[in-house]
Amino acid sequence: MPLRDLFYIAGEYQKLVDHKSLYSSVLQKVPALNFIVFYNGTEKKKERWENLLSEAYENQIGEPNLELRVATLNINEGHNRELMEQCQILREYAHKVRNYTKEMELDAAVENAVNECIQEEIL
Repeated sequence: MPLRDLFYIAGEYQKLVDHKSLYSSVLQKVPALNFIVFYNGTEKKKERWENLLSEAYENQIGEPNLELRVATLNINEGHNRELMEQCQILREYAHKVRNYTKEMELDAAVENAVNECIQEEIL
């Protein structure tokens, strides 16, 4: 997940910075980021955990020169109760995905859940 997020954010940052000014001596300001993933899988997991880009590095010695942290929050029933109580949209989406995964593959389940949430004006 951190590597996927790195590719995504690099593309977004490229859109924000004028190519000519990238080579100037002026510091280019970019938005600060937080990377969050919602876990709705079937394996038993903790409430929250963190993945690091550096976990994918081969032959890393010492501190990595580039790091990206991704926080994962478990949104399965009974986890992160405060978040789920405060965010009805997330709660309904997670419930729909869980129901669809009982009858189809994850990709199709997510797509169906998103489409249904849009139709029902949840998203």
